[in-house]
Amino acid sequence: MKLFRRLIGAFIFPVLVLTLHVFLYLLGIYESYTWMDIPMHFLGGFSAAFTYMFLIDILRHENLMGKMHFLVYFIFVISLVSLTAVLWEFFEFSLDMLFEAYNQKGLGDTLGDILIGLIGGIVGFFFHPNARR
Repeated sequence: MKLFRRLIGAFIFPVLVLTLHVFLYLLGIYESYTWMDIPMHFLGGFSAAFTYMFLIDILRHENLMGKMHFLVYFIFVISLVSLTAVLWEFFEFSLDMLFEAYNQKGLGDTLGDILIGLIGGIVGFFFHPNARR
């Protein structure tokens, strides 16, 4: 049961960010304030880094993963954040194609979103309480 609570806790931050995103989308905030997607992508990367780091801590606690050198740990977490950012952009692209939404404004917007997510992930990594372990 304790493991289950820890797993739920690991996903609270991204669930909150996703919930905020849905409310902003439904309220039309992204249309009124086009810059709002920048802090949201930053928060997405930040929360993804936190979640992956919490999951790694859980795996370590369960003796399913050993300690990593700091640089390997950093690259591993940021690689997962990168994958998450790219998958999110594929998701937005799919919504655009299937429902004629207008989430992606072009290549520059998509690459900028990925970059902002990566920056959020890097900042999140260093803000995480277990970054130096």
